Amino acid sequence: MSDTKTVIKAPSPFFVWLSRTWLIGTYFVIPWKDRKSSFYEILFGIFLGSLPFLLGGVALYAMDSRPELAGGAQGWDRFWLFLKSTFDKGELLLFAVSLVAPALWLATHESDDTRQMPHRRPIIIITVVVCILSSFIFGLVQAGVVKKPSFVYEISLWMTVASVVNMYLTLSYHNYRLIRGEPPRVTEQTIRSGTANFLTQINASKPQND
Repeated sequence: MSDTKTVIKAPSPFFVWLSRTWLIGTYFVIPWKDRKSSFYEILFGIFLGSLPFLLGGVALYAMDSRPELAGGAQGWDRFWLFLKSTFDKGELLLFAVSLVAPALWLATHESDDTRQMPHRRPIIIITVVVCILSSFIFGLVQAGVVKKPSFVYEISLWMTVASVVNMYLTLSYHNYRLIRGEPPRVTEQTIRSGTANFLTQINASKPQND
């Protein structure tokens, strides 16, 4: 019989470099199945968060209550102009904050049976920056300080993209650490608690003299 040896290929230098990249390094070691699950989760969150814009655009298009928004456009172009009017004044900034805010809790929450969130620090930094900038700019818009609609629309799009990417990575890392979690840490308190419970059970099983 011939001996068969299993050859384990070492990861390529490029893959090693990717795995050490800031913010996205761990993403490349997550199985595709887990990435897809996180992708569906973020899509569902985007769908729910964008429902007010979508339904608002449908209502404006159906009732045609503000024809000046669409000009002479017809069909899908007309619907898009109505839809865009629901979020082109900074409303996407609120959407970005509401979407990315849970990432802060996921990144800071720890338990004994899960490992620490990968890339925890950059996730927290991006989340805080998006929330502060979006809230600040939206406040300026409401106060009438910012009077360039194109600037507000563009910055709200960038904030939304940043929040979507950051939240998707957060969900991917969170699901990964739950699946690949470390065993519970044994502490002195855990040992004492187990011993106390054992002694309590022994004493309870002894016959009591009347």
